[in-house]
Amino acid sequence: MAIMSAAPHLLRMAIEVPDLDIWISKWERIIGPGFETMTVQQPTGDVLIAIHPAGIELVQSREEKLGLRSFHLAVEDIDELVPVLDELGWDSTPGPVVQGRQHQIVSAEGLRMLLVEVAAK
Repeated sequence: MAIMSAAPHLLRMAIEVPDLDIWISKWERIIGPGFETMTVQQPTGDVLIAIHPAGIELVQSREEKLGLRSFHLAVEDIDELVPVLDELGWDSTPGPVVQGRQHQIVSAEGLRMLLVEVAAK
């Protein structure tokens, strides 16, 4: 059974940073300007993020260290993948809509992944 007609692909990688402004400045020296900063509402509270078109997402962390927060996988239809996630025994919950795209938060045996729906419905 084919899950989707277009292959999933890495959309972006989220990195937790202790100070968003400082790390935006550092990353812009490498990949150039272009970060879009926004606040995303989550059940645990609002989260300040900055997304760059190059695929880097910086997430303001409460921790004082850098760390991989998650990776985001672009998919055509989240609803088609939820049964597969269930079969694998991975927990998943609907996430926020960011930049007009629905997210599904997945706990994949200790690894945090976000499925991002990129097809128009």
